[in-house]
Amino acid sequence: MRHDNCGTALSKVITGYTNLDKMSSAKHNNWRNSKLKDRHRWVLKRIVARKRNTTLPQITSEMNAHLQNPISMKTTQRELYAASIHG
Repeated sequence: MRHDNCGTALSKVITGYTNLDKMSSAKHNNWRNSKLKDRHRWVLKRIVARKRNTTLPQITSEMNAHLQNPISMKTTQRELYAASIHG
């Protein structure tokens, strides 16, 4: 029984898994679609500008009153951070 081609076949399998891993890890780095449109970002900034000492849960609940699809506190936090409003 000859095993000359086993090394080549094994090499191809390992290369395939390595490339698959690189591709799947690259998929995780895609930019996520924004849950808020520009108009809603403007509303969010207006809410924060009106009441500077408002907490994140209060901002989120007031923001959800304006939205058809509610957003989480994490999304609110992400949008505030993207607008350089944090601290």
